[in-house]
Amino acid sequence: MKTTESTSGVSGSWDPRFEEVLRRHLPAAADIELSAGHELSKLGLDSLGTIRLLLDLEESYTIAFPDERLVGETFETVASLWAAVSEVAAEQLVDD
Repeated sequence: MKTTESTSGVSGSWDPRFEEVLRRHLPAAADIELSAGHELSKLGLDSLGTIRLLLDLEESYTIAFPDERLVGETFETVASLWAAVSEVAAEQLVDD
């Protein structure tokens, strides 16, 4: 797990696979260290990129985002997206 500290003091952690997938969809994040508070839209994620990122995450983690998770808040920051991915993965692991 990678742990980072954002400029707002909010720390977050995620696995390397998440960051690898995420970086493929963030054109403005190539040369920066991602932090939990980074806004994905400011790093180049647009509406079409959000759909591509969603599909990439679902394939990488073998999960399916439920409709109630497909809201703007989920894709607002690195931390909010990681929280959604990890929660959906845990929920679907329990359901299996």
